[in-house]
Amino acid sequence: QWDFLYRRAVQKGFSLGDFIRSGLGVRSERGAYDRFRGRIIFPILDLQGRVVAFGGRVVGEGQPKYLNSPETPIYVKSRHLYGLYQARREIVQAGYALLVEGYTDVIALWQAGIRNSVATLGTALGEEHLGILSRFTEKVVLAFDADSAGLAANLRALQFGDRFNLDLRVAVLDRGFDPADFVGARGAGEFLRRVEQSEPLLDYSVRNILERFDPRDTNSRNRGVRSALRLLAGGGDPLGVEGQLKKVADWAGLDYGVVFQTYRSLVGKGEDLAPAVNLD
Repeated sequence: QWDFLYRRAVQKGFSLGDFIRSGLGVRSERGAYDRFRGRIIFPILDLQGRVVAFGGRVVGEGQPKYLNSPETPIYVKSRHLYGLYQARREIVQAGYALLVEGYTDVIALWQAGIRNSVATLGTALGEEHLGILSRFTEKVVLAFDADSAGLAANLRALQFGDRFNLDLRVAVLDRGFDPADFVGARGAGEFLRRVEQSEPLLDYSVRNILERFDPRDTNSRNRGVRSALRLLAGGGDPLGVEGQLKKVADWAGLDYGVVFQTYRSLVGKGEDLAPAVNLD
């Protein structure tokens, strides 16, 4: 029913304003209706175990496939991670956190016995997310989908990961697999092996960019070099830059000095990370 929850809320003494501000309802010309009708519900808890928001996956056909609570007076997406209340002790015990993209990834990993995983909540990976995780661990392994959106999330993490002195790494999954698919098809043991083989985020990001270009073609090679250097100039750990510049020079067959001077010119211009690579 379109307004079942709303009618129950009114019976319990809540006003229309309360219902809308809670994020549970939507106002239309015909009145209020339930935001999450016809969906499987994923409660979102804060670190005290209190329900502050919901996620909902559509049952059957319909769009959007996933729907999240809007931000409310008690819920700011960038300050919460799905599953952290349940996983916080597991993260401390394991010595690292697994950061994935979706509710079902967390649940599938939990069912497989991998219980130190959390997910972002329908918003881009941000500085506050890593700040929260740094309270529980010094190591975060990103296990995002092996697609453009996953790469974009990895690139964003480079901008601010070093502010918390975190060891940021990437577990490389086969293309077309998200963590839930992967653990279902390959098993928990193989997933954990990929986690053990995770590579530093900076190494992964530079390699992933260069693989999109052909060093044998002059134009493609130069575009690849510029993309990688913009990434390095846009943020991340300055202690790791020199080694990455050498990798870029070797990949392109260029003199290190030329690559270094190009990098310095980009830093001087205040190049931003955003245009580092076309993710389409």
